Amino acid sequence: MSGTTTAGARPTADGPSRRGGARRGGANRWTVLVVLCVSLLLIALDSTVLHVAVPAVTEDLRPGPIELLWI
Repeated sequence: MSGTTTAGARPTADGPSRRGGARRGGANRWTVLVVLCVSLLLIALDSTVLHVAVPAVTEDLRPGPIELLWI
């Protein structure tokens, strides 16, 4: 029975039936990329704010080495 095809595997007017799924998969990839980039941006922003604020917090509270690690 080699050479037989099923109805689901027949090519359509725009090519093989797999192409539509590849387009939807590409949109999902962009969504995942945007979510990862936004989360990385938030982490970088948080780190920057903490780095800028640590000298002022250290000056006001005068924490010890262990307390400074917790900050």
